[in-house]
This record gives sequence, C-alpha cells and structure tokens, in this order.
Amino acid sequence: MKTTSPAGRFALITLLFTALLLSQNRAAAQYFTLGNDPSHAKWSFIQGDTYKVIYPQQTDSLARRYLYLFEKHQRTNLTGLKMESPRVPLILHPYTTTSNATVVWAPKRIEIFTSPPATGGYAQNWEIQLALHEGRHLGQMQHYTKGVFSFFHLLLGEQSIALGVGFYPSVWLLEGDAVLNETDFSSAGRGRDGEFLMYYRTAFLQGDIRSYDHWRYGSYRHYAPNKYAFGYMLASMMRYTSGNYYATGDAMSVQVKRWWDFFGVWNTSFIRATGRTPRKHWRFLTSHMSEVWEKDYLSRGPYHIAEPALAKEPRIYTGYTDILPTENGIIATKSGYHDSRTLVHIDFFGKERIIRPFAATTSNIISDGENTLIWAETVPDARWELQNFSIIRSYDLTSGKIRNITSKTKYFNPALSADKQSLFAVEYPIEGGSRLVQLDKRKGDVKKIIPAPHGGQITQVAPIGDLLYALIITESGMGLYKTDLSIGDGVWHNEIPDQHKYIQDLSSTGGHLYFTSDLDGLVNSYLYNPDLKLLRKLTNSRFGARYPHIDTQSGRLYWADFGLKGYQPVSAPLDSLDWRVADFEKPFVNDIAEHLSRQAKLHTTPLSAEEDAALKARIDSIPAQEYKKASHLMRIHSWAPFYANINRIMTMSYEHFYQLVSAGATLISQNNLSTATMQLGYSYHKGFHSGHLNFNYSGFYPVFEVAIDYNDRHRTNTVIEEMHHYRTLQPGDTKAIPGEVYPIRYTIDTTDIPSWDVSLRTYIPLNLSKSGWISGLIPHFRFDFSNDKYALYGFKGVYRRSITYGLRYYRMLPNPKSRLFPKWGIGMQLSGSFSRGPHNSSGNLIYVNTYGYIPGVLSGQGLKLSAAYQKQFTKRVFGYLPNLASMPRGFNSIVLMDYVKFTADYAIPIYLGDVTWPWLYFLKRLQVIPFGDFAINSAAWHPQNGILKPVDHKYLYSYGVDVLVNAHLLRIGSELSFGFRYARTSLGDDYWNVLFSTDLF
Repeated sequence: MKTTSPAGRFALITLLFTALLLSQNRAAAQYFTLGNDPSHAKWSFIQGDTYKVIYPQQTDSLARRYLYLFEKHQRTNLTGLKMESPRVPLILHPYTTTSNATVVWAPKRIEIFTSPPATGGYAQNWEIQLALHEGRHLGQMQHYTKGVFSFFHLLLGEQSIALGVGFYPSVWLLEGDAVLNETDFSSAGRGRDGEFLMYYRTAFLQGDIRSYDHWRYGSYRHYAPNKYAFGYMLASMMRYTSGNYYATGDAMSVQVKRWWDFFGVWNTSFIRATGRTPRKHWRFLTSHMSEVWEKDYLSRGPYHIAEPALAKEPRIYTGYTDILPTENGIIATKSGYHDSRTLVHIDFFGKERIIRPFAATTSNIISDGENTLIWAETVPDARWELQNFSIIRSYDLTSGKIRNITSKTKYFNPALSADKQSLFAVEYPIEGGSRLVQLDKRKGDVKKIIPAPHGGQITQVAPIGDLLYALIITESGMGLYKTDLSIGDGVWHNEIPDQHKYIQDLSSTGGHLYFTSDLDGLVNSYLYNPDLKLLRKLTNSRFGARYPHIDTQSGRLYWADFGLKGYQPVSAPLDSLDWRVADFEKPFVNDIAEHLSRQAKLHTTPLSAEEDAALKARIDSIPAQEYKKASHLMRIHSWAPFYANINRIMTMSYEHFYQLVSAGATLISQNNLSTATMQLGYSYHKGFHSGHLNFNYSGFYPVFEVAIDYNDRHRTNTVIEEMHHYRTLQPGDTKAIPGEVYPIRYTIDTTDIPSWDVSLRTYIPLNLSKSGWISGLIPHFRFDFSNDKYALYGFKGVYRRSITYGLRYYRMLPNPKSRLFPKWGIGMQLSGSFSRGPHNSSGNLIYVNTYGYIPGVLSGQGLKLSAAYQKQFTKRVFGYLPNLASMPRGFNSIVLMDYVKFTADYAIPIYLGDVTWPWLYFLKRLQVIPFGDFAINSAAWHPQNGILKPVDHKYLYSYGVDVLVNAHLLRIGSELSFGFRYARTSLGDDYWNVLFSTDLF
C-alpha cells in the first residue's frame, strides 16, 4: 500500500484549492487581463464618491459621463440585492471597436470598452446600458465579501471571492439578474428585445421542449441560447411568480450564511427566496411561456408563405445573413456549428458554392451593382489587444480580390451614395460621440463630416437623392432622421420620433426605405415612404425576419427567415407580402417585462431632480489628475498562507511537485492597466527556505517576463575531465548497461550554497488576423542563468547559461463549435538555442516544426499533419541542450542529436446525445483521435549523464488513440474534457496516460 506523507497531503490539498481559485469565471479570476491599450496613451483619473475613473486623457468628457451614470444608478442597481457598492475603479478602453464591459475581482475593477455597438445594439444610450448592467454585477460580487468570506479575505485577499462565486451562484444567475436589472430601469433592455428570446419562442412553439440541463449546458448538435438569455428567462420568472423583488439578493444571502452546505445550499437558497428550485422554475416557465407564446402566435396569423432559397435545409444549426440577390442567384454569408463564417453563392436551384472565408465581425454587406461587395470589417492592431479598427473593404466577385478602401479607421456600416461615386459611413471617434463621414469610393478620402444631433449615436444611413436618412440613438430612444446634402448645413430633422424599439438593416430602393424592427414584438421587415410618412409591414414571419432586400428585376423580396436551424434565405413576390400599415407610436408591449419593471420601481427610490443636478455639478467640478504609470505599477490585491506558482499550475510545467505548491506564502499584484503582473512567494520544502519572483510587463511593444527562484536547492559544481582511453563495458558489469562507452568523467558536487535560477524572456505577440483567417507571428527570445558551475579540464568553472530564440507563425480558420480541429490551417515554428561553456565550447541546437490542418472525410472531422526536425551541433558529451522536439508518443525522452519526426492525427467528434443523470453527469460529446508518429533518429549515439549511449533503434514509431469525453460533472457549469491516451510503440511497449482539460485555464 502506498502512503502519502503529511507534506505530500498538504501539497495535494493546496494544489486542488489553488486550482479552484484559478478556475472561477472571469469576474473573480486571478491574473485575468483583457489585453493592453497602446503604449502611447496618456492617462488621467477623476475620483467620485464611490467610483474612480481611469481613462486616456482625450476621453475626459466621456469619463465624467460614466462616473455620473454609475453614481446616479448606484442606489437603484443595488437596492434589490440589499448591498452597497464597493469603491472600485472604472477603466475606460476607447481604442477598441468592441462594445462590452466586464466586472473583474482580483484586483476589483470594471473594464469598459466605450465604443458603442454599431449593429445589434439597443434603442437606448450605450453608457446607460453599461451602468445598469455592470453596476448590478458589483452588488452581486459584494455578497461574497460578507460573513465567513470576510474571514477568507483576511487569509486570501480579493481572490477570496473566487470561493464564493465558484461554489455558489452560476454564471447564468449573475448575467440573467443583470439583464433583468437593465430591463427594469430602462425602456429598451434586452428583456424587451424581440430577438433576445427568439430562439426559445421558436423552440417552444415547435415542440422542442428540453430539460433545464439541456438548455443550461448547451449541445454540440442542438443550438441553445447563451447564458444571458437562459439566465434572464429564469431570473425574470423567479421574480414574476414569487413576487419577491429581492429574490436574487435573498438567494445570495442564504448562500453566504449557509456556506458550509456545499451540496444543499443551492436549492435551499432559491426555495427560501422564490418558493421553488431553479429546475422547478424552469419546468414551470416552459409550460407558462409555451401558453403565452402560443396565444401570441395564434393572434398574429395568417403568416405568408416564403420560398426557400436552399434546396435542402441544413442538418445542423447554420445561419445565413447579408442576403443579396444577383442575376444568377444569391450572395450571402454563412456560419454555424460546422462552419466558420464564409461568403457563399446560392444559385436558383438551391445549390450552394463557397466563395471564400469571411471575417466574423463586419457590417452588413452592400453591393455597388457592378460586381463589387463593400463592407466594414473589424481588424486587430498588430500588437495592442485593446486597439483595433473598423475599415472599409471591397471584394471584386470577378477577380476574387479584396481591397482596403480605408485603413486604421473606426468607420462602420457603409452605404453607397445615390450616384454610386461616394460612400457614407458612421465614425465613432475615440473621444466619444459619433459623426457621419462621406468618403471617396476608390481612395477612401474624407469629403464631408456631419456630426450627430443632440450628442446622439448614428448607427446606419441610407440616401435617397440629395436626402440622407440615418438611424440615430439619443437620450430619448431611437429615431429616423434626415439631412439635406444639397444644402450642406449638417442640420438633422426628425422623420420618425425617438422611441424604444430597435431598428436595423436600413437600406433604400426606389425612393423608399427598408429596415427591420421588433416593433410588433418580433423582428420583421418594414417599408417606409418618406413622402407619405407611411410605414408598412412587409413580412409577417412566424419567428423572425432580417436582411430584407428588394430585387426590382424579379419583383421579389429576399430576406433571412428564422427557424430552429437559424436564419435561412427565402424570397416571396412583392404582391404576396403583408403590406399592413404600422405605427411606431403603437409598439408591442411585453407584459411580463412591464410588470417586473413596475415591481422594481415600487421598491426603489431614484435620485430626485435636485440630487441629480447636484451630482452632475459635483462631477463637472472634479479636477482631473495625471495617472502616472510608474507610480501605479504595483497593486497587491491577493495573498495566500501557502506558496503556489500560478503560471506553472496553469501550464502544469514543473520538474518537482514543490515547484507548483508547498508550505509558505504568496503575494499577487496586478496593476489597474493590466500591464504589470507579479507574484512574490516564499516556500519551504525539505529544509529549503526559498524565494520566488515572477514578473510580467506588457506595456511596451515587446512583452518582458522575469522568473527568479532562490534556494530551491543547493548549487552544484560539475567537473568534466577527459579520459585518455575508452572502455567498453562487458555484459557481466553490473554497474552499467552493456555497450556504453565512457569518453569523459563527470563529477557533480552538491554545495551548501543556495541556488539561483533566473529566466529572462521577451516576445512580441503580433496579431495579423484578417479576412476570416486567424493569423499571428511571434518572435521570442529567452536567457536562462543558473549559479551552478561547470569546470572543464581543470580550468576555472563558469556559471551555467543558455539562450533560446525563435519565430512562430500560424494562419488558420476559426474553429466552429462542433469541430475539434480547424477546417484549414498551417503553422511553422523556427527555433534555436545555444549554451556558452568554457573555452568557447558550446552547445547549439536548431528546431523546425511545420503543421497543417485539412478537412476529414465526413463533416466535422479533420486531419492534422506535422513534420519536425531537430539537430544538436556538438561533437562532445557536454554542451547539449534540452530537446525542443518531442519523442513519438509513448516513448521516454532522450537527448536528440539528429532527428526528424512526422505525425498524423485524425479527429472524430461523436455526439453522445446529451445524456444526463440528474446530479452526476451531462455527457455531450466523445472525442476519438487516432494518431500515428514516425521518427528517424539519424545519430549513432546520444549523451546521457556524461555517457555516450549508442542509438539502438534508428526508426521509431508509435500509434494509438486519444479518447476524451466532453461533459459536465456534479452540476459544475464549466465543461470538462477527460479521458485517456493509449499508444503502442515500435519496441512493443504499451503506454497509457490520463488526459484532462478544461476551458477554465
């Protein structure tokens, strides 16, 4: 029987505990960073009563706007949670075109991407939306700083919240409750949006009734909405049925008080707060919403019949967007569970042809009528993760060439001018606001700039003659505006008054405007006649209709119609359309959302007009101060009464277990700008009192990393003496393996001097992604130093040191949900290293690795092929370097001197049917990956501990299989992959290994 020492048991328990801290969602993750803003940014800050805003200097007015909104809504955001907001910084990131925000704990902060959404947003101001949603998250997190967690904070610092968030509230509860809050205190939150719950409505009405687990965990075969929609369905129904406005806060309070009841407190908390468990709530809402939606469905008929453009409906979830009719069919974009986004052509017989990969984030595509497609595409900055651009691009369908019309701009949603010689686009400047720009169609030069009215946000534009129409979001909602280009005064006139139903897909044809809106509660297509001020409904879709485009030649309307498999391209004659008169003054009313909003307002007290005015005046008078990067380089936020090396745990890179965790202490720092992270540690193991430092700085163009370990062991002195004769060992010699040859003698003395192990690394992570391809180039350089000494042939010893350098390049398609490998891709790594020794005797190594991905036989399958070569340039037993190449799977590693390896992996995903047993497991997919490795070791010998050992087998090969299951265990929200590897080697050995991975780290 194997026993574990007390120290070993401590290390194992500590490793599991540390893994739990690392495994929590990003709201509580350690070392969580979204990336970096460009290094040229100069920062300032303003301090409010509760919040501190840190921002680039050119966004001062935007910073005051966010400070005002977060302070203003603090009371209403947190009343329902029975919490007060902690003092946290808001970090503004205006250089990215991404529209998002996140609350992060450890260190606690709110990261805000200030650029508003150009498409798919809300009929309300973006800053208000973020203040309502993210402000609610602050209160949720604050729950897990109370009670016993305040004690955990003394032990662990801010990372202690990971224990609460990890054990108790699911992510769906956090996000669903925040969506509910934004819906309660606005007129246009997602709970009122016609697309937000569209899939649930479609599924319920067509009998696709699944269990709580099936909707929560999702599937690789059947589409399921995200955590926001699932969470809102549950959170809203809990409040709706229980009448308890404080439901979420009450449930979290119970979880904190009964923290010790790990397996029972989840259901107990919801029973006490709402009267039912979440599963019972889901069963009730399935029945209730089915009745609500069925009644609504019957009231909307009759529905018109549309003709599908595809000969056969996709077998798995696949959505088609940007429906553009042409002379010989339809141009569209397509993406789904099997495919990353691609540009396709569908002929009149419904046959589909792939044109090329297409970027995931673009505007709607328009056509200039001359075989050219035009769109705005988000492209990353080469280095800075939090800087990207939205540029105007075009594609010639005849030549197949893509051309950049603009570069390094923030232009969105281009529209063709009436004379087709210019483009109109929306610009979102870094300092905030929006404006319309007129561009030269060929060169992209700016001809005219028209600011948005009332500080509003322009989303889309469409010209009719000299009149330019635009969708604009203001404080009052979303409306249609126009300006006369012939006058050129830049004055906007309201055409459709501001209201709170979202309008998108704007275009013009024949003096009319076309767009989609959730005006009637579902997304449908509409026609607006500006001359008559008349709005007509074109489609009466069963579940939703988008991307309308009238083809005047055929007299048909083309659009994408929603169903269980996603948006599908359809068409219908114009005279068969709905054509009923519609009115934005008579919008659909969501009874459940309105009921919950009234409930919320009964229990909360917003700021009075006097308080609001005083708050504005106070924020306007706050002096801005310079935020100096150097003096804010460190922010110690967490600690631990044991030593844990976070970087090694996340990569599971170690030689000895104590390098992961051991007795000791740890300090963790990360600055507000996420440019500097540091871990300082003390560890004790086997009599060694050790110090550790890991520091990373990413604020410069190259990233710099330093890792130092002191006294992890004793320093060694190695003496190498050359022997003047060679002795071949005989089979009877019990001290060595027959056939070994000793050309030198190694003597290794362990001293009482503490060891120093230092690693300095720098690299430049260049992101070259564009046109639907993920691409990158990463040059890297590392210097390693140790105070271990090496002495050769009686000369003075020198310290051990080595340099590793290289370049890595990759280019591949994004990996859709159901695939294990990218459909197409290539990559290459060129690396080298050398170690300086005494008298210029040195080891040298080069390494080349290439790999590629190609599609498999069946859809979803894939093949990965690779070839690698490594050569050590040394003719002596000393100076050799650790391998960069790997052995065939199943073999033990040896030093490789002249070596080439080929591998093949074939990925087969197998759907397991989403089998569940209530609390134990939810099985989603089986991964079966057969592989084969073949290697040629051309060297006649290899060194091993000062010995030249003959290579007995020049040709090495192995074959086997990786088998993993994708599943959720014990109702844990994060998906796990676990299984085994089996390999059979050319030496006749069988190799088994346990495989485990998770998307947590």
